[in-house]
Amino acid sequence: MACYLCAYLGSQSPRFSQPLPTGSPASATEPLGICNKCNVLACSRHGTRYSWFECAICTPARAAMAAITGAGSGDPAAALAHRIGSQAPAVVQQAADLALERLAADHRRQPADRQLRYLQPGDEPNLISNLAEAIRRASTVRRGERAMVAEPEPTVSYDAIGAAVRQQLTGQPVLPASEFSRTVLAGALLSAYQLADEPTDRALADEPTGSDRAEDAPADRAGGASLTELPPPWLVSHPPLLDPILWMVGTAYHLGRPAGAEGF
Repeated sequence: MACYLCAYLGSQSPRFSQPLPTGSPASATEPLGICNKCNVLACSRHGTRYSWFECAICTPARAAMAAITGAGSGDPAAALAHRIGSQAPAVVQQAADLALERLAADHRRQPADRQLRYLQPGDEPNLISNLAEAIRRASTVRRGERAMVAEPEPTVSYDAIGAAVRQQLTGQPVLPASEFSRTVLAGALLSAYQLADEPTDRALADEPTGSDRAEDAPADRAGGASLTELPPPWLVSHPPLLDPILWMVGTAYHLGRPAGAEGF
């Protein structure tokens, strides 16, 4: 048996990991428990225990849900994300704010029968009820006269990701953006991308520690990576290591970032 994240990832570990003490009988990559949310095995590098034991994929996902719905806004995941988000560059916080507003708008305009039918490719895109189509349209690139969808199949399925988001948010509120939710969402996005995207991981490695001022962060980082230019979720290094909720957040972030992005 192996840690799920070690098996799929290797080197990256989140900022909020809890390293083993010197002399521990366990190795750093040895599974220590099962994530209470998704039931995968996690090691000391990829799991934390502040209340329930949680893997590094689910911690930012839980924080993002707290920011979006208000549920669990006082739990450890939200606290960790808030600390990271408070040190994020201003442009990341601003884009997180716009992402929350876009999610709230799509929540209001969901079709009434979204739970009653399987959504087909080509149906009206919606970040909440039809994320798959929103991703397809946002990731479509044109090569000459031919439109191509940048879908990393068979690694991930946009339809399955969209269904997971729809399932988790059915019946849940989506709150307007606030300073707290914006900060938590920014931190959740950076935490998730650190795990799933190697350039973001390198950028965060160069981020100053112990600083509460976003302007202390350098604009250009190792390998040309920058925290102000987070990629859309379909272009991260390891797409399967993003929780579906972070696929939704990353897509909303991409569509609403301050630099300007075309809509659907």
